[in-house]
Amino acid sequence: MKGTIKKYYSHRGIGFIETEEVEDDIILHYSQIQGALELEEGQEVEFEVEPTSRGLRAVNLQIIE
Repeated sequence: MKGTIKKYYSHRGIGFIETEEVEDDIILHYSQIQGALELEEGQEVEFEVEPTSRGLRAVNLQIIE
């Protein structure tokens, strides 16, 4: 799945991704970022999703360059 970083809180290591496929934002955690240590709002990313009790979570997240 592809999306855009909507918000990323580097001091907490969490953020949100918005996509056209899913209405709600997808939660991301820094431990799932492959290769990069920092994300910026507006960056395009590719990832897989898994369901959690709080909604969808991004896993195996990669920045699209």
